[in-house]
Amino acid sequence: MKEKRKHHYLENDFRYIGLKSLFQKYDEIIDYNKKNRCYECYWDETYFIYGIILVSLQNYINQNCKDFLDSRMLSIGSRSSYYTVHSREVKDGITEIQLIIHLANYFKHSDDNSCLHEYTFKSLKNVGLIDSEITKEAELVNRKNNRFEYDVVIEGIDMISPLEEPMLNLLMIVKKWREAIGNQYYIEQGMK
Repeated sequence: MKEKRKHHYLENDFRYIGLKSLFQKYDEIIDYNKKNRCYECYWDETYFIYGIILVSLQNYINQNCKDFLDSRMLSIGSRSSYYTVHSREVKDGITEIQLIIHLANYFKHSDDNSCLHEYTFKSLKNVGLIDSEITKEAELVNRKNNRFEYDVVIEGIDMISPLEEPMLNLLMIVKKWREAIGNQYYIEQGMK
């Protein structure tokens, strides 16, 4: 008789279920705005929806990293180290998970009167979303003058998920990342 595989308590992903229904609604709103709104209204509203989604994904990623660290699921010692595990590289060593985190930070701090966090700034420069010649201080002035840089967020999302329904695709990317970490745990434990 075949022995049943042990089930890790983190295998069930309850956060994903809520995010999936939320993201489906956001995709519907974006689609509606695309068809029925003026160009400027579409981008204003879409930018905020994209930002909210990025922050939701950032929270999902960070909560899972916390769970992984608390359960000592893998021998990884920091939350940010999980950002590079089982995540496709977008460009110049920056992974999809890292880019989601940094785009969320960019969105959250777009109105701040301070420079971007060092890692956020470097990552966005590395993937070409911020001009490679610009300094952190010059980027702050640019952000203040333009209030929002739609291009950074929109182009960043497009680098990760250039398909028709980017929100659900982004969610699938983080879900697969989480599942891959779980699978690695089972392999390391000899349970797969």
